[in-house]
Amino acid sequence: MNTKNECQELKNIKYKSMLLSSDSQNTTDMGGIEKMLETESKINKKEPWNKLDKTLKIKKINEFVDNIVKCQYELEDNEIATLKSYLSRSLDLIKLSRVKDVEYVKDKGEIKNIPSLAFNPKTRTFTLKRCDKRVSTLKSLGNPATTKKNREKKKINKKDKIDSKNS
Repeated sequence: MNTKNECQELKNIKYKSMLLSSDSQNTTDMGGIEKMLETESKINKKEPWNKLDKTLKIKKINEFVDNIVKCQYELEDNEIATLKSYLSRSLDLIKLSRVKDVEYVKDKGEIKNIPSLAFNPKTRTFTLKRCDKRVSTLKSLGNPATTKKNREKKKINKKDKIDSKNS
């Protein structure tokens, strides 16, 4: 027990002397900090679509619109602006949050395609189509042959058949 107290006192003295001395051993220069930040940002950019933060997603969507969609549909500046605002709103509404909503190449860090994005050439507007195949709710419902009324009718019919056989 005496050695534990001595060790604790020694640790306390070392801690106090470290606080009193202004020299810190963990000095790093600005270049080292910048390198760490750069490597961290590179690592973050190579994540899948659903792991990216919202600002990066908006940047990637804007690059996709400027590079691919603009050339593909020969859009004007006002149409590009409305498309960008529409896609950012749909990102807020969680319509472009899943991996299958956006074809994203994480090695290059760019969007290849948005499968649900549809262009109407008559009105020159874009819409997001629903790509999910919904499961029918009828499958969740019970079999109509086993409802209470049908079971009662079957019982009555069986009794009638039995009575007709007995007579």
